[in-house]
Amino acid sequence: MLRLSSSFSPRAFTCLLFLGGPISLPLSAQETRPKPAAAPKVLTLDEHRTAAAAGNAESMYRLGLADIQRRQLESNQQTGPYCNDPQRNATDFRWIMSAARAGHPGAQFLAATHWLSAETAAGKRTWLEKAAAQGHVTAKERLAADNKAAVGQLSADAAEAKAAAEDEKLAEAKDPDAAYRALRRRIGQIAKAISENFVAQQRGQRVAGPPPQMGQMDGDMTKWADTLVEAGHPAGASLIYGWCSDTQPRLAYLALLLRRELTTLHPDLALKEGAPGIESPAGWAKAQELLRTKLAPALRTEIEGTATRLFASPGWLVSYGINFLKGRSGYPQDYDQAVRLYRKAADAGSSAATYNLATCYWSGLGVPRDQPAAYDLMKKAQAMGCKEAAQGIAVAEKDPAFARLLANRQNQADAWDLAHVDGELLQRALSGEAKAQSAIGLACVEGKQVPQNYDRAFYWLSRAAEKEQPGALHNLGMMFAKGYGRPADQAAAFGYYLRAAQTGLAVSQYNAGINLLKGEGVPTDVLAGHDWIKRAADQGHAMAKDAYAKISATPDMKLLLAQREEAATKGKLGKNAAAGPGAAPAPTAPVLDGKVAALNPGTFAALQRIKT
Repeated sequence: MLRLSSSFSPRAFTCLLFLGGPISLPLSAQETRPKPAAAPKVLTLDEHRTAAAAGNAESMYRLGLADIQRRQLESNQQTGPYCNDPQRNATDFRWIMSAARAGHPGAQFLAATHWLSAETAAGKRTWLEKAAAQGHVTAKERLAADNKAAVGQLSADAAEAKAAAEDEKLAEAKDPDAAYRALRRRIGQIAKAISENFVAQQRGQRVAGPPPQMGQMDGDMTKWADTLVEAGHPAGASLIYGWCSDTQPRLAYLALLLRRELTTLHPDLALKEGAPGIESPAGWAKAQELLRTKLAPALRTEIEGTATRLFASPGWLVSYGINFLKGRSGYPQDYDQAVRLYRKAADAGSSAATYNLATCYWSGLGVPRDQPAAYDLMKKAQAMGCKEAAQGIAVAEKDPAFARLLANRQNQADAWDLAHVDGELLQRALSGEAKAQSAIGLACVEGKQVPQNYDRAFYWLSRAAEKEQPGALHNLGMMFAKGYGRPADQAAAFGYYLRAAQTGLAVSQYNAGINLLKGEGVPTDVLAGHDWIKRAADQGHAMAKDAYAKISATPDMKLLLAQREEAATKGKLGKNAAAGPGAAPAPTAPVLDGKVAALNPGTFAALQRIKT
């Protein structure tokens, strides 16, 4: 072998490389060169088992990894159970847990993170900390990330708890959006608990307490659901249906009907093709068919009838109007629609709607701004018992600009009266004489002795009506019925007709009877209508006599009168019916400013239960 001396030139070395000659390093270099490490001995399966049985943590770990890989292959090929067999899971993970207990960091990391691990959350945290303490890089990274996430989760949990408390407080005050968030949050918590319980049971862990159930509704959830239904909340209706369709079909069916009703209010609330659940026409129809199979026909008809009455009641109309006014609960902001709904509810006798309509006139929302008209509506709502109206009036009267406006209007009215009304008649009216006030009001309506002026007519007739002057009451009813100077309001018209009828005015008795027969401004009550018309006919009112002759001769009326007479004979009716067929019910004090008055027991019970 050719050996190179230390004096061998680099040029000669290069030449030898090209010639391919053998090269040998100096002896000193050969002695300092590191020797390659010996390859680790590869143990057989039996050797690993023997070593594991002797307590070798590495062999335990290797056997555990083999079990995990085999189990994963079986799961991928669907030849073995995935995680629904706690005993199988424990068997396949036993070597990893043994290695972890023997101190193997890799096994400890798997004990903390692998899906086969049956450890609790606290136990997994402990194993992760042990692996990290031994320098396991991934465990240290995971632990740091978990610590950071835990800090963030604490902040998130605190914020969520605060938001939940605020929502529940607002929901208690009937805020529909807060009620929706609270109900959705509670449903999410129940669903999460159901999922966690299922996983725990599959892992063989005990579950404390009664397990939560899908569709369950506690007291708070029931109240929130009521708020959502009463407010006409579209998303709330879908949420209630989705949660209760299997367990509470009655409530689910009411929510389903509500969702359909809302589609009639505005195009933006319509069901949309392709939307999830009952938000699409196809989904809604499928849901209806499903619930029809769960509810008896009679019960279904009862729920549908109740829904029809409720959704058209003043309270619901006011809720719809508020939603449109504020643009809340998924409704578009639409002042015009809000005013239409308020007006409809006000016509039905809602003091809340009357006041809300006043606020629209005051601010010019959906109607031209008219503060005097708003003030008049507030006074009307106050007379109907609306506390907010009294507060609004107090605020308005403290406004210097509005006070000047009222004074100017009164000065103009006084000047008009002085210019057009007979001096002696005006003095009598100003002194408080009801007949004089009524006479001026009628003259202003007819426009005969004075120029026609509906505002002054309403003013003078109202002052006389406060003293229950029959003519003034009747003429106010006529103004509301025909829409003279005010929006037409059949409910208000009936209230004034009824008050005048109770004083004995024949024409008002006839008008009240006709309203009752036709159901104009009041629920239909043919017997009460018959009785009032008979009273007017007995006084010689020509139209009443003709109407009484016709309605008394109908087979239906004869049957009703006969039944009433029979019941009165048996003592099953109250004092009004006991007077015999044809006797008018005894007058009772009107409610809701005369818009709804009880003529006999139960006649208007439904409306009186829906006061707003």
